[in-house]
Amino acid sequence: MSARWQAASSSISRRRLDQALHPGWAAQSGLRAALLGRAGFLGPRTVFEGRARAFHAFANTSQVDFAPLIADFGERWVTETLAFKLYPAGP
Repeated sequence: MSARWQAASSSISRRRLDQALHPGWAAQSGLRAALLGRAGFLGPRTVFEGRARAFHAFANTSQVDFAPLIADFGERWVTETLAFKLYPAGP
């Protein structure tokens, strides 16, 4: 085999191994968050509002109407509309 082919196949193998770790990292982060919450750890109270927060990042405005967001909070659940991605997008 040529050196070019060996380098390419080695790169592909490393990439696939790295991709296999991603779901594990997500699971680890979720478990860590749950354990911290159970221990009483609190996150920031203003994670959504403010200039450097989520609403401004996605909507590019600081004028946010929270009413539609929290109108049926705790009453309407959308878990049955979630789906799992069965296959990866890349090779």
